[in-house]
Amino acid sequence: MRKTLLWVYGLVVLAFFVYFIIETDWNSLKLTEIIANWPLILVALAVALAARMVMALNWFMMLSILNKPRPTRFAPILSVYAVSWMGRYIPGKVSQYIYRLSVAGHLGLSKKRVVSTSLVEALLQLSVFSALSFLALTGLPQWELQNNYLPLLVIGIATVLFSMAHPKSLKLTAGKIAQFRQVPEITAEDIPSGRSNLITVALFTLVAFFNGLTLFLMTISLAPGSVSATQLPLFVGIASLASAGSLLAIFAPSGVGVVEIIFFSALILLGVPEAAALGASLLWRIIAILADVAFVAISAAGVRDEPSSL
Repeated sequence: MRKTLLWVYGLVVLAFFVYFIIETDWNSLKLTEIIANWPLILVALAVALAARMVMALNWFMMLSILNKPRPTRFAPILSVYAVSWMGRYIPGKVSQYIYRLSVAGHLGLSKKRVVSTSLVEALLQLSVFSALSFLALTGLPQWELQNNYLPLLVIGIATVLFSMAHPKSLKLTAGKIAQFRQVPEITAEDIPSGRSNLITVALFTLVAFFNGLTLFLMTISLAPGSVSATQLPLFVGIASLASAGSLLAIFAPSGVGVVEIIFFSALILLGVPEAAALGASLLWRIIAILADVAFVAISAAGVRDEPSSL
């Protein structure tokens, strides 16, 4: 099962990369500006990679808190998380969690805790990104939706999602999913605590900041002077809105199309020239792909001999 999933992951991701290379309008990337500002591009790539490492660290910390006093090793968790992360290129958004479950027993992980921590991760990730998208919905000049109730709606959605991640609420939801996946009954000891949830919220807030910083760096590399550092919180909101949209667009591989439309529209409203806005949107996708590949490569280098238990 595990090897089959790895082959599926590899083929789907390869197909996505080929499709992206063929369909991308490379002339819109303003390659001259990118080459001239390569240090900023490298920093953006490093920041994007850091965001992925923080997400892996979050899952590791959730499992570590649940597994105390039994030690949990980071390298195997990083390897599983990195490979499962590539499942976002497969429509449906569930293959990454199926992969985690498929390797849980091999690594000595409790399937019950893989289900509960993955569910909390998904709920709180969407909750944080929804809440921070408020910055974009209320801060963008001439945004069509800023005068209606959408900003309050996203805060409401974020609050509901956060409440669903509460240990008492999660036990019921995780139990239903566990039954569907033929996982033993989930008990209170298998559910991340409120303290663990707060750590997850803090780490995903850091991820959102990294995403916003990545978009900001790519924008100033293609259109220097078009935006200022004081607008960085707004970029965090824009990136969070795009991330939330990517998570909700379950049949769009890695949110392709959704993310680019949000970025392009928002950058235009910020006064970024149209060519630079389009280039930054496409450059985001390229940086994301490179960061994903580097993420998997680093995780593979960290696990030479896969342990039988954690």
